Amino acid sequence: MPHTPSLNTASHAKPAHADSSGSPDPDLAALLDASPNSIIKMDRDFRIIYANARAIRVSQLGPDGAVGQIYWEARPAMRGTLLEENFLAAMRERTTRQFEFFHQQLGIWLDVLVAPCSEGLAVFYKDISASKLVEQNRDAAARRLQQAFDATP
Repeated sequence: MPHTPSLNTASHAKPAHADSSGSPDPDLAALLDASPNSIIKMDRDFRIIYANARAIRVSQLGPDGAVGQIYWEARPAMRGTLLEENFLAAMRERTTRQFEFFHQQLGIWLDVLVAPCSEGLAVFYKDISASKLVEQNRDAAARRLQQAFDATP
């Protein structure tokens, strides 16, 4: 398995929901947990430094949210995927990336926004499986309709 090079060896980030003194900000943590998006924050070594409640649930990260783990160690199946490609590009280029991704391990479609931040990357994502199913059904119906139209003399 290829090793993703570290882009920064210093990993002394405070929690994403900490105030300037490094103490947890309960109001910010509550806001992030109330978000309709799953949110994960990683340092420049791709170490998870924060995961909101929705990210922990949707991504099945375990009760600690995999905080402190390198993302690729917590999710080795993500190596070589569109997700890894976009994480690396966002980190390297310091640009925001948005894309849809089918997470085979979880069996869900995700709309993903990866944005660089001072500590590394912020990843916002939501399950769009229901809308993808509607889209697939619509496309299948359109194909059937076109086939019926084409078969009509």
